Amino acid sequence: MTAPRVSVIIPAFNEAQVIGGLVKDVRERYPDFEVIVIDDGSLDDTALVALDAGAKVYAHPYNIGNGAAVKSGIRLATGEILVFMDGDGQHDPAEIKKLLEYLPDHDMVVGARNIRGQKYVPISACTRKQGKSKIKFFKDGVRFFMIIVRICTLYSPMRVFLPVSFLMFLLGLAWYVYSLATEGRFTNMSALLFTTSIMIFMMSLISEQISQMRFERRGSERARSVSEVPSESRSKRDPAAN
Repeated sequence: MTAPRVSVIIPAFNEAQVIGGLVKDVRERYPDFEVIVIDDGSLDDTALVALDAGAKVYAHPYNIGNGAAVKSGIRLATGEILVFMDGDGQHDPAEIKKLLEYLPDHDMVVGARNIRGQKYVPISACTRKQGKSKIKFFKDGVRFFMIIVRICTLYSPMRVFLPVSFLMFLLGLAWYVYSLATEGRFTNMSALLFTTSIMIFMMSLISEQISQMRFERRGSERARSVSEVPSESRSKRDPAAN
């Protein structure tokens, strides 16, 4: 069975001094991999240097941000497996092989800077060779928070919907107690809050069912892909198979 094609996606912004060596290193170690550099509106020769080094280059007309660069790379990639690297020289291409050993048994493998997490593979991180970090605490913090919310909504929607539903119920209950004590009646605001709570809860049930169906389909596809791997390859990755 032929190995799945791998696309290495490298977002870069003003990394002309580093990107060429990084691309050449990846290509020398993995000549069959597709290397894509997303030039996110650089003001230097990042795109030309990456192109001369042998990468497929796509240039944004202006700086959009790392998230947009990653999305552009995903759209351009033709590989079945996507590997994401920083363009500032912090990530060692030699670590890619270590991450790929866990596929296709896992859907995603993350290289962590420490060993405190689980299902994470420790990698070494070097100091930046030039420039400063492009990450802004407040601006990118809000953006990352929204990405996390979207991911939770996609894979585990009840984690997002249930707290909101419970909050609406508590607000309705609190307003009912207040209105009963001050006006001696059940108000329209309490009814609206209770109704909203029920509607959000029902939406969470529907979303959870849709998410579960996606997981079941994905699980069956992964089971087929693993079953197609030769027994020798499986035994190397799984000691229990011996």
